[in-house]
Amino acid sequence: LAALLANPAHQARWQAWSERGTGLLVGVLMVMAPDLVRAQTQPSEMVMGAPSGLPLLLQEVRIEPLAEGTALARFRLVAPDLATVDFARVEPDFPWFCETIALPQLARDGVAAAQVVISIASAPIPFGESMPEVTQYFEVFRPEGDRCIWEVF
Repeated sequence: LAALLANPAHQARWQAWSERGTGLLVGVLMVMAPDLVRAQTQPSEMVMGAPSGLPLLLQEVRIEPLAEGTALARFRLVAPDLATVDFARVEPDFPWFCETIALPQLARDGVAAAQVVISIASAPIPFGESMPEVTQYFEVFRPEGDRCIWEVF
């Protein structure tokens, strides 16, 4: 893995992809080679078409290696109006995002995810930090082909 990450040809290719705005590649590099990229602290990509009708902003994608070549993929989203709606309205956004955005992106980037965690917050929060004033929801899915199977969190 170290040789793969240190390869200048791969680094150039990853940089070219990251300049196109692919958050997943940035997330992979952040976890596997944090010295190669800076962490995203502000949402960068707008995601349209969620069933709730709320605009979603992709804050960050984190890929955490697990055993046997699989990974835990975290997609962190921000919905500024989240605190104004109840969970029932935003609940359909989780499987929609997983199947429409996350799984295709993971497949394009060759990431074999054992689990996909999707979080939606009303404001950007640094990873691992708690902010009681920010509304947050999390859901966990197990990818099966092009479907996301909800897992009890």
